[in-house]
Amino acid sequence: MELRELRDELEVEYAKLCVQLYGMKAQPGGGAGSRFFGLVVEGKICAVVWLQKPGIFRPIFEKFGLDQSNSYFIRRVASCCPGDHAVKLLELLAERMRAEGKELLVTLGLPDHSNALYRKAGFDEIGRSPRTGHPVFVRKLR
Repeated sequence: MELRELRDELEVEYAKLCVQLYGMKAQPGGGAGSRFFGLVVEGKICAVVWLQKPGIFRPIFEKFGLDQSNSYFIRRVASCCPGDHAVKLLELLAERMRAEGKELLVTLGLPDHSNALYRKAGFDEIGRSPRTGHPVFVRKLR
């Protein structure tokens, strides 16, 4: 089991297809400042995560006084094969981002949902999004 940054065009397209299964259209190229990572299990990408620089999520960072300059926003996490791989993906991602010197991983949870994925992966709920009211989760890396 390993975390791998997806840079190959076919792997990125595969990650975007996984994201689309959850009803979210991935922008061409993934959007400015995007990175895709996959959890590879027995040679297969079994979970993916789409990271973006804060950009359009700036109001969330500002509301909670979060460092935008050295953090990523998790746009989407998706499983691509049977099994519960998303928690391990987020744990390994946190280790990787910490090694890169990043401060935070920030994401939105789903309203009226347990959001157990983020809690199990060591994220803390810090409040609600100013625009949508979705719960905001943060994983401190330092």
